[in-house]
Amino acid sequence: MVLHGKKLCIFLPSLEHGGAERRMTLLAIELKKRGYAIDVIVLRQQGEFESLLNDAGVPIKNVDKGGRLDLLGAAIRAKAIFADNRYDVVLSCLPSANMFSTFVKWVDKKTPLIWGIAAADMPMDAYGSWAKFGAKLQNFLARYADNIVVNSYKANEISIQQGISASKLCVIQNGVDTERFQPDINAGEQWRRQNAIPLNAKVIGIVARLDPAKGIEVFLDAVHLIELRRSKSKERVQCYYLIFGSGDSEYVDNLRVSIQEHPIYGDRLFLFENIQVDREIYNAIDVISITSISESFPNVMLEAMSSGTRLVATNVGDCKSVIKNYGNVIPVGDSAALSVMWERLLDSEHDELEQTQVRNYIINEFSIGRMVDKFEEQLMASLLQKERQDSKAKMEKK
Repeated sequence: MVLHGKKLCIFLPSLEHGGAERRMTLLAIELKKRGYAIDVIVLRQQGEFESLLNDAGVPIKNVDKGGRLDLLGAAIRAKAIFADNRYDVVLSCLPSANMFSTFVKWVDKKTPLIWGIAAADMPMDAYGSWAKFGAKLQNFLARYADNIVVNSYKANEISIQQGISASKLCVIQNGVDTERFQPDINAGEQWRRQNAIPLNAKVIGIVARLDPAKGIEVFLDAVHLIELRRSKSKERVQCYYLIFGSGDSEYVDNLRVSIQEHPIYGDRLFLFENIQVDREIYNAIDVISITSISESFPNVMLEAMSSGTRLVATNVGDCKSVIKNYGNVIPVGDSAALSVMWERLLDSEHDELEQTQVRNYIINEFSIGRMVDKFEEQLMASLLQKERQDSKAKMEKK
C-alpha cells in the first residue's frame, strides 16, 4: 500500500515563524515533492512560511478564525473544509489546531486523525488562564486522536504523565534541511556588512519565539555579566548581541521594553523581529544560544549545527541527548554559566574540522529526509489501520 492517490492535510494555527510551524511546513513541502496530494489548513493565514508553501505549490485553506471568542464560527468553517475535501488522513500540530482538527470526526469518524504535540513541560503559570484551559482541553480531546506524534522523548514522557495513552504515542524527532542550512562564510560576511556589524567583531545570537518559555531574560542577564568582565580588558574585541524573534502579547510588549532599555541597545544589542532566519544569519553569528526554561526539541539546535555555528543550550527537552559532545549544555536559568561559556568559546579557535564533524553528524542523524520517512510510516500505519477496520465492518455485515 502507498499513499499516492490519498488526500492528506496538515492543520496548523498559522504560518508564523516557530519551530513546529517550520517542521510541518517542511513536511508538507517534502510530501508534495514525493507526489502526494496535500493541503495545509490554517486557523489564520499569516506568517513567514506562507511564501514557502506558495512557492512549492501547496494549497493553503484558511479557517479565518477571528479572536478568542470566534469559536463556534471557526468550528463551523473548519468542519465545512473537512466536508468539502474528505481527507484520507488529517495531521494537526499545536494545541489550537489539534482541538479544531477533531471536527473531522463529525464529518467521518473513521478518518485517521494524527495529532502533533511539540511542547514539553510548559510553564503554564506564565501564560494565563486561557492557555491553561486550552492545555486541559487538549488533554481531554486527545481521546479523539488515533495517534499522537511528539518530537522528543521528553515530550513523550511528559505526555504519558499527563494521562495520554502510551499506545497512541510515537516519537519523531525534528529534521533539518541540510542544503539550506550549511556553512557559508561569504553569506555571513555579507549579512554583517549589510547590518553594519564589523567583520572582526564577536557575535552572539539567539533565535527564538518571544515567549516566556524561551528564557530571553537569561540571555539578557548573561549579556550584562559578560560585558562587565570584558569591559575590564580594552584589548578584547567588542561583542555584538542579536535577538531574532517575534510574538504578539503583553509579555512581548514588556520584553521589548526591557530589551530597548538595555544600556547597549542600538549600539551592540539589537532586536530583529519578524525576520526569517536563514543560513546567512547563522553564518554571521559566532555562538548561537538556546536559553529555554522549557523545550521539547528546538529546530534552532539543528539549524545552527548544520550551519557549522557553535551552540550553547540549556539542559531542556532532548537537547543534551542530541547535542552530545558536538555542543555545550548548561543548567536551566543559569545566566552566569551561559556568560562563562560564551567567553570560553569566543576566546578559542573554531576550526573547519570541528564544523565538518558536527555537520556530518546532523546530515546522518537528523536530515529532513529521515524525518519525512518516519512521518510516511506513521501515515501508512494509520491508513492500514483504517482499512483493517473497514474490512472488519464489512465482514460483520455479511
